Amino acid sequence: MNFIDIDNSYIYLRNNKKGNRWRLAIKSILLDLKENTYYYLTKECLAELIGDKPFDHEAKSEFIAVVDSNKNAYCLRNLPVIFDDSNEFTYENNKNLVDEIIIKKRDYKNVGFNMINNKLRNKNLGSLYNKYTYEFQSKKFIIFNNVEYLNYEEISFKKYLQPIYGYVPFLKDNKIFTSYAVSYLEKERQGNLEFRLRTNQKIRHFLDLPNNYFKRIIKKLLFFSPKTIKIPSFYEKISFSEFKINFYE
Repeated sequence: MNFIDIDNSYIYLRNNKKGNRWRLAIKSILLDLKENTYYYLTKECLAELIGDKPFDHEAKSEFIAVVDSNKNAYCLRNLPVIFDDSNEFTYENNKNLVDEIIIKKRDYKNVGFNMINNKLRNKNLGSLYNKYTYEFQSKKFIIFNNVEYLNYEEISFKKYLQPIYGYVPFLKDNKIFTSYAVSYLEKERQGNLEFRLRTNQKIRHFLDLPNNYFKRIIKKLLFFSPKTIKIPSFYEKISFSEFKINFYE
């Protein structure tokens, strides 16, 4: 398969107000086949200053840029805690941010389930890549990743593979989300392909119903608080029973 060389393709961004430029590695690729649009999720970064003390930035937020093939930059700046709707993480479509998209191509060799398992058991598996194909909201998508985390069985006769990826871009309601993706497969069957999307959730979703009296009081106070307190979390799950998976070297 001839496809994007994810290890040697890069995005260059610019801040025209401050004169700063930066280069980002591509961590995951989403292709919207209907629109023929690629979305490149780049390496995440903690808020930083340019200077002697970079982590003196007042914001303790995580920044992720997703750049599409039309040079739109979707900037996701994620805050640890959100106290009202006006402070939700920044979601900005900024076309002026993209300096250049450097895309290289390469040939990938298809590799099967048994070959991967054998190489894992012999501890000689090198770089491995994965392509998912699925349909969602009347569109067909491809996600392509470097397999950096892979579960497998070494002892029993029930061989399986379970790769997990984070972060990957996910398009829902024409909006880009960061997500985790995971799937389970055996030689003759596969489980679901599942995504966990990062969304802002009200804090009460994370407070179980405790027997402790004081915890119940805290939960009631939060529930009736005039301010909406939210926590960004990989909370929303989307699951697909029908999809196609391929591995490559």
